[in-house]
This record gives sequence, C-alpha cells and structure tokens, in this order.
Amino acid sequence: MAASMRSARLHEPGQPLRIDTVEIPEPRPRDVLVRVKACGIIPNMNAIFSGRLWNHLPPLPASVGLDAAGVIAKVGSEVTDVAVGDRVYVNPWLSCGTCPYCRAGEPMLCSAAAFQGYFGFFPHSTRQLLDYPFGGFSEYITASPQRLVHLPPQVTFEQAARFGYLGTSYAALRLGQVRGGSWVAINGITGTLGVGATLLALAMGATRILGLGRNRDVLAQLRALAPAQAWRNRSQYRRLDGAARNPTDPFYDRSSAIPRLELVHDGRGPVDGRDGEAWYA
Repeated sequence: MAASMRSARLHEPGQPLRIDTVEIPEPRPRDVLVRVKACGIIPNMNAIFSGRLWNHLPPLPASVGLDAAGVIAKVGSEVTDVAVGDRVYVNPWLSCGTCPYCRAGEPMLCSAAAFQGYFGFFPHSTRQLLDYPFGGFSEYITASPQRLVHLPPQVTFEQAARFGYLGTSYAALRLGQVRGGSWVAINGITGTLGVGATLLALAMGATRILGLGRNRDVLAQLRALAPAQAWRNRSQYRRLDGAARNPTDPFYDRSSAIPRLELVHDGRGPVDGRDGEAWYA
C-alpha cells in the first residue's frame, strides 16, 4: 500500500475544495481502514461549507465527503468481526458513546453528535470529528466497525453511497408508521430525499402519495413508477392581499384545489394565475 493518498479538503469556508496529497491514516486498534470506491454528493454541501450556517465545521483544513462506500483495506489489532476485503458502506454518524442518550441506547440523540467528513451539531462535537478526520472525498478513510454496513454482491458502491439519504427517508416513514393503505404527503418530492421517500413508501404499501415538488421531469418519472394509479389534478393558486410571494406561505389561498393536499406547485416563477400540478400514486 502506498504511503500517501489524495484528499479533497476545505481550507477556507466558502472557497472551492483543494485536492491535497496527505498521508494514509493508520487505523486505531478498534477501527478499520476503508479504501473508498464511491461517495455521495450532498446537495446542501455548498451551503454548509459556506460557514454561514449554524453547523460547526471540522478544524481546517478539513477532509470532507459524506456517505462513502468501499472495501476494507486494513483492520485494527482488536477488530474481529470484519475482515480485509469486505465491501461496506460507512455510516457517517458519529456519537460519543458516553452521554446520557448514548448510554440509554439512543446514539441518534447524542449530545455531541457529528457527521464524519461534514460537520458537528455542537461546538464540542470537535472531538468526534478529530477522531475520524477523513471524509469520503479521500482515497482512504477510517471508521469503527459498528458503523459499517456490509454490502451484498448485487449492491454497487454507487448505490450504497445513497444509503444515507434512503435511510433518512426510511426513518421518517417508519416513524410515521407507514403501512399498507397509508396516505403519505411528501414535501419536496422531486428532491433527493423525496424521490427516496416515494420509492420506499410504495414498497411499504402506501396507496396514495401526495407530493409537492418543483421538477416536472422528475415528477413524470415518479408518476411512471405507478402508472396505473397515477393521474394529474390541475388547479389555480390565488394570492391573498399582503401575502408573501412564497407558494408554501400559509397566507396563500389554496381553496381551489380539491382536495387541498393534492396541489403541487411547479416552482417556476410567480404563482399568481399559474397552474399547479398534483401527482398521486
């Protein structure tokens, strides 16, 4: 194995990433080293890396990249349940393991949580980010075995790199107790999370999906998933006096939509006098 690797790193908030040559990390005794084969691209990444939001960026220069998949290249001396050559997805969620939430078995509520290669939720999340300082835009990253998802042969690395988004959508649907006969409303149905939620809701037995989205091309592809059950409803928006020009603003009158939840705005410019479009499954 070579001693160095390429890594895309953020040197300054709001500036382009740089491809740097850095040393390949050595896994700690209870960690593994993964050779990255694919990594997800996060639509909101530019906003996060602008440094203008509440998110706490890793110490700079920061190796970034979320939702990596690859092959285990090396295991720590105390690792026994995974092996070199295993194909894996790396769950980027970092939790401390010692706060009351983690000790109660709720690591998703960790009071020092962070996303490896992305950001921390709190100022004191830095420790987790420093423990795992390399993101998926590197040729190699380290990870703890409990964050690995083994990939069956039929799942490609590119598909696995979308597990983070699919998992988020699935968690929301599961929390909403979606099952056979359920109706599901998806705000942002043409986005990455929305497309995944649509696929999963259909698989979980939802009989009607009410979607709000911007991209008509994606809407057409989503309708094609259940062509026997899909149709359109056209309706008009009417703007109330003094309302902001935001189609999701509660002051917008959607009374012409029958039923109301089945109205979808196409996201193209002002909504006064324009048609909306709804999709059902």
